[in-house]
Amino acid sequence: MNKKKIKISLLIVINISTIVILFFLGIRVFHTFKYSNDSYYEPFKENQQKSNVKNEEESKSENDDNKTYTTIIDHTRKYTNQNIINKQWVIDFIKKESIEQENNCNNNLKDIEEEISDFTKIYGINFCELSRENAENIKESLKYVYTNYPWIQDYVTNITLVNDGGENSYIAAFQPSFTYMTSNTNNKFPFVIKIQVFLNAAYYLNDNYFGLVIKNASKSNHFPTSTTKESLVVHEFGHVITYILAINYYNSNNTLLVNQNDFSKYANTLKNYTNQVFAKQIIDEAYQNYIKEYQEESEENFRKNISGYANSFDNNGNVLYNETIAESFHDYYLHKNSAKLESISVINVLNKYIEEINR
Repeated sequence: MNKKKIKISLLIVINISTIVILFFLGIRVFHTFKYSNDSYYEPFKENQQKSNVKNEEESKSENDDNKTYTTIIDHTRKYTNQNIINKQWVIDFIKKESIEQENNCNNNLKDIEEEISDFTKIYGINFCELSRENAENIKESLKYVYTNYPWIQDYVTNITLVNDGGENSYIAAFQPSFTYMTSNTNNKFPFVIKIQVFLNAAYYLNDNYFGLVIKNASKSNHFPTSTTKESLVVHEFGHVITYILAINYYNSNNTLLVNQNDFSKYANTLKNYTNQVFAKQIIDEAYQNYIKEYQEESEENFRKNISGYANSFDNNGNVLYNETIAESFHDYYLHKNSAKLESISVINVLNKYIEEINR
């Protein structure tokens, strides 16, 4: 059997396309933001070096049943030239499409999906082929998130299984911006932006293999100890919380329905989130607080002590501070006050920003 390179990633995915804005000269210009996978990581290499060899046990588990683990759900659907009436019309449209996509699902998880939708206000939930046990466990992890952070309701539009089984495959992903719908007006405003969380069917439907990936990544400290399938979803909601804090920090609005007057603030928020500016601001403050309160250590070790993945870099060698925050959130979810002191320092700064929202 040929051994192939594997990349498993929790990533931020950005895909804004066919956005039309008016410049002050009145010229219409199309702006296309290409699909960007900017935070891949190697699960068993803390130094982020590419590995050509899988753990033998994982390779065997991945291939021992010769199955292909895919979902029928299509998360890439887009609609153009729509008569967009208002926010509620958009919400109803997303809900209807989500229900239609599950017409041919083999597994009936509607009761779990509806329960999650009720307490999260996530409009489209598509677990489809997911096992009932995994769906229940994810529901409980989301209860933790939304019970402790209820102000994030009504931001995430979808959580869904997706197909991504290539060499740059990821486990789960957060997509802060996906242009789902444009208007039938001359300038295409308002347009609809989805905020989505993805669960890769190649992992979430392949329990044995996924379990081994988690086991080895936790053992090597690439993930926090005691990581589970559902706690990786919580990691993604660490991204969600950071992005919503950025929306408020940069005085933007809920991005579901973007009007022409909102576009500049929306674009500025997305830029400062995706290029790590906002996250770096949080980590810098957390790091300074840590060395004042506890001990001197390098910023790199500050990140590494949270987890290997908290010290991730992009392809250009830039630190992915969003991942440091998400892994701190992940660690704190798993271990509460027994989490790493570095993680707790990050959570304390997040809480400061949250208090500013709730004033």
